[in-house]
Amino acid sequence: MKYLFMLIFSCSFFVIKAQEKLKHFLTNNITTFNADTLDTKTLEILKYHLKNVEIIGLGEQTHFDGITSIVRVPLVKYLHQQCNFNVIAFESGFYDCYKVYELAKTAKNQDALLMQGIFGIWQVKEVKPLFEYIATTYKTAKPLKFAGFDHQFSGIVSQKYFIDDLRIFLEKENIFDKKPQDYDAFFEELKRVIRLSNYGKTHSEDTKKLINKYTQTIYQFLDKKKSKEFGDYFWMVICKNLETEIIHYEKGQENLRDKIMAKNLNELRNLYPNEKIILWAASSHLAYNQNFINYNLQDAGGIMMGEYVKKEYNEKYYFLGFTSYEGKYGKGVLNLKLKTPKKENSFEYNLTEMTSKNAFIPLNAADNNLKQMDFTSNLFGNTSLKMKLFSVADGMIYIRKMTKVHKIK
Repeated sequence: MKYLFMLIFSCSFFVIKAQEKLKHFLTNNITTFNADTLDTKTLEILKYHLKNVEIIGLGEQTHFDGITSIVRVPLVKYLHQQCNFNVIAFESGFYDCYKVYELAKTAKNQDALLMQGIFGIWQVKEVKPLFEYIATTYKTAKPLKFAGFDHQFSGIVSQKYFIDDLRIFLEKENIFDKKPQDYDAFFEELKRVIRLSNYGKTHSEDTKKLINKYTQTIYQFLDKKKSKEFGDYFWMVICKNLETEIIHYEKGQENLRDKIMAKNLNELRNLYPNEKIILWAASSHLAYNQNFINYNLQDAGGIMMGEYVKKEYNEKYYFLGFTSYEGKYGKGVLNLKLKTPKKENSFEYNLTEMTSKNAFIPLNAADNNLKQMDFTSNLFGNTSLKMKLFSVADGMIYIRKMTKVHKIK
């Protein structure tokens, strides 16, 4: 009984000490803002923290989180206009996003067309102003280039254009002197793969064998050609994405998506050399130091994209997480309530005790002692998780009340 009492006392002591350290840090480092958007003062402070950053990841606590998207839109504009981030890449199809970016250059409803490149979770009213802004930059000296880093196909764009684009490319390059017997069968299977993308479907061994046969032939041809042309490199990346697409839902491959998304980011760096990149994705893909989170963010223990990116780019990569204390998320009839964090050692609870406003917190400004302390946080989804919060993200935007997203009318 004596030892149990000592253990409880010891644990309570460290919890109290952690909370005191947290409150002291927040008192000296928090920057608050009133409205549901970032003011100039907050943006200037954030700019200071991004001096050596070349890739910034803008996360979201959960999909269908409206207020986070509302805040991210002016942030993207600022990063583009004031910090020279000239590429924005979504957690959406590598092919789809590039295709709509090219198509929109000569289209009338540019913003509507651009939005067709992303997954439906972001085809909402709160994100629309971002694409309206991207459209305004087309004819400027510094356009905001639009891209995707997911190997999956986002939807109707790939279904409508991908097959024809690939056929045209193959014929232009004259990769096959004579069409193989299974040439048309390859494209038919490819149509099916595109249609089923993102639906958790596995593919037959015959399908995988056929698609791999062609992707490897195309890749080897282009690799041997050693061309530095944008189009050639683009299709080499697409071939590698296709090889991932046909196996990533299989058992034992659960971490493959994050791995290829990190590789696709590197490919974007090659396609757009010397350009700084903004990433728009779920925080679960962008965080790092996964072993400091008391939860397996990927079903089979897979490594998060952010883990690869942080290892590759170190201080050049900055993950900015978003979190809320209360509110609702969802779309249409989907009306989900955010669980209110428990008081004990909660990052969000301590923030509500300190301020009624929204805030920016530079997590990476903490000392090593604080970085090794555990706190609970809503950084990932609708559950407070125990983690070494100051070691899994570089900064945090705290928005007290989450709101739903809305359909575009």
